[in-house]
Amino acid sequence: MASTMGPEGIGGWPRRRAVSSAGATAIVFRDRSTTYEELSARIDRLAAALQQRGVRPGDRVAYLGHNHPSFVEAMFATATLGAIYLPLNTRLSVPELAYMMADSGASVLISSSTLEPSAAGAAAGTGALRVVVDAPDPEDPVIVAGDALDFEELLSSGPDRPEAPPRTTLDDRALIIYTSGTTGRPKGAVLTHGNLTWNAINVVTDYDVLSSDRALMISPLFHVASLNMGCLPVMLKGATLLLEERFVPGDALRAIERLGATSISGVPTTYQLMLEDPAWSNTEISSLRMLTCGGSPVPDRVREG
Repeated sequence: MASTMGPEGIGGWPRRRAVSSAGATAIVFRDRSTTYEELSARIDRLAAALQQRGVRPGDRVAYLGHNHPSFVEAMFATATLGAIYLPLNTRLSVPELAYMMADSGASVLISSSTLEPSAAGAAAGTGALRVVVDAPDPEDPVIVAGDALDFEELLSSGPDRPEAPPRTTLDDRALIIYTSGTTGRPKGAVLTHGNLTWNAINVVTDYDVLSSDRALMISPLFHVASLNMGCLPVMLKGATLLLEERFVPGDALRAIERLGATSISGVPTTYQLMLEDPAWSNTEISSLRMLTCGGSPVPDRVREG
C-alpha cells in the first residue's frame, strides 16, 4: 500500500502554522491583524469555494491587484488545490494583461476593484471566472461587470475545507511569473513548489529571519523578489507580514514607526525617496534590524543617510 507521507507543497504551510504559531499574527493590513489560525481558515474556505467552481490541479488562477491579504490567501488556496498561481503586474496595459491571460490559459482572475477596467479588459473573451476584491468606495464608485463575483461572498459560499485536495510534491508547478518581454513577447517562467520552498529556506537561513520579525512589504508582491525573498520566507517562519498596498515614502516611514517593522526591502530609489521625504528627520526607525536592497548599487549618499 502506497504511503501518503512525503514532500508537500506550499499549500500546507498555513495549516501547519495555525498549529505551531497559534495566536501569532500572520498579516497586518490597514491596521487590522489576522492570526495564522484565521488566515488558514480563510485559505481553506477559499480553496473549497474555488474547487466547487471547477478549479482543478494544473489550472491557472490569476491575480491582479496591489498588496492585499487576498493576494496571500489566493496564492495558498491555489496551491492547496494543486493549481498554479499567476500574479499579474498591475502596471501593465490591458493588451499586455490580456496576452498573459490567454497565453497562460488562466481560468480564474481575482482582481482589485480599483483595477476593474484593466481586469475586465484582460479577461474579455477568455471565459475566466471573475472575482473582485473589496467593495467599491461609495465616494469613488467603480462599475464592476455584472458577472463578477465578490471575493468575500465567494470565500463564504463553500464548505470549511476543500474535498480531498490533491497531495502536491516539490516537483509540481506552483507559480508562473511573466518576464518583461524586452526582446519579444513575455515568457511565463514556471516555478515549482520545490523552487519556492528551498528559496524560502535559503532566505530564512541567510537573512536569519525570526518568528518575531515584522516584515514591511512595500514592494509589489507580483514581483518575484518581493514574493519569494519577502513574503514566502516570512510565512514559512511564522513571522508577521506588514502589508502596504503600494510604496509611498512618507507612508512607509510612518508604518515603520507605528507598526514596529524589523525589516524592509527595496531598490536604491526606495531608500533615496524615503531619505528625501520630509518625514525622515522625525521618524523613529530604531525597530529596523535588517534592510535589503537589489537592482543596482546603493549610492554612498543614500547608504550614509
